[in-house]
Amino acid sequence: MRRSMATFAAVALMATACGTNGDDDGSTQARVAELEAELEETRQDADALLEENQQLRDEIREQPDADPGDGGDDAADDADDADDADDADDAGDTEDDGTDGTDGDGPDAGSVDGSPLPQHSAEGLTDQLRTYVDQPDQPEEWESGATPWEAAELPADLENFYDSPGDLAFDLARALDAEALGEDTWETTTRVHLDEDDDGLGYVAVLSWGFLDDAVAGRDLRVTITLEHDGWVPGGAEERFHCRRGVSDGRCV
Repeated sequence: MRRSMATFAAVALMATACGTNGDDDGSTQARVAELEAELEETRQDADALLEENQQLRDEIREQPDADPGDGGDDAADDADDADDADDADDAGDTEDDGTDGTDGDGPDAGSVDGSPLPQHSAEGLTDQLRTYVDQPDQPEEWESGATPWEAAELPADLENFYDSPGDLAFDLARALDAEALGEDTWETTTRVHLDEDDDGLGYVAVLSWGFLDDAVAGRDLRVTITLEHDGWVPGGAEERFHCRRGVSDGRCV
């Protein structure tokens, strides 16, 4: 636009100059030469601006976080954003069928993308990693899942007082699975998570897996622990079961 306006102005001025009397031919020619020089300078300025603009576009595209569509069709970008929003809504509407080893309720309801939950977190405390791995010994028609969490009783031989959360956790695992390991149970995972906001509150989880049972694959037990008089005391407990064939009315089938 700048180049067109400058060209038009120069041509208009030259046309006006050419209409003067012959007595002024010398001054007219000088004015024409001056206008031609200004026109050439304007063209050079316009070319420089175009080159600078192209360099800026190239630099933007080379940025690691740059949108490849920068400077493109904004309407297309808006359409892509709308599609992404629809996909997010669809993901949020997906029902939890329990195949990730959770009941879909509470902080341990499993990650949205089907990957293990973070370590050292309340959400990851009872995340059974075996549920993310296909079980080759199971028929395809089986729909594995987990029962809801329900209140459970602690083993009778637990102590009432422990020096550390780890001591309590290992004693709980021993009481639950020591005799079964190598016989009816393949493995036991023990975890402890201490509350970030309350130094006197924590949670212990014992995850048992590999039961020699075609209905029940494993069991998760979680216990709330509290710090009292410089010692850790076990409190309320909950448990759930991982089911091979499926879950019906809160029970393995």
